[in-house]
Amino acid sequence: MSTFTVGSDTATFMVYDQGFRDSLTTALEDWALPILVADSATWGLLNTLRTPKELVTVRTIAGQPGTTPQTVIDVGGGGGAGTLTVDDLDPHTAILIGLDRTFIDQAGASLGVANFLIVGPA
Repeated sequence: MSTFTVGSDTATFMVYDQGFRDSLTTALEDWALPILVADSATWGLLNTLRTPKELVTVRTIAGQPGTTPQTVIDVGGGGGAGTLTVDDLDPHTAILIGLDRTFIDQAGASLGVANFLIVGPA
């Protein structure tokens, strides 16, 4: 099982191995995780932990020659950064920026895709 925690709120879900996408569209990694959520309450909780991508600004600021550039992340609302733990991977600090549901059954279980910006190690 996998979890995303912001403050005292933790959503638990399962990540499918097939379809995982890791891209570098900014200075941060963007993970697209295919997920199974057991019930509608957990889907709702994930939605409250979401920060719309439009509210996240990522800027890289160059330093002095020979130094590593700094990445500055501004979050203008939503759930903000939390701890993402995916199965056997090390935990990461992440921002949930997208949540797409592709299927819901009568019991409230959902299949979908969760997009996380990976900010760094937890």
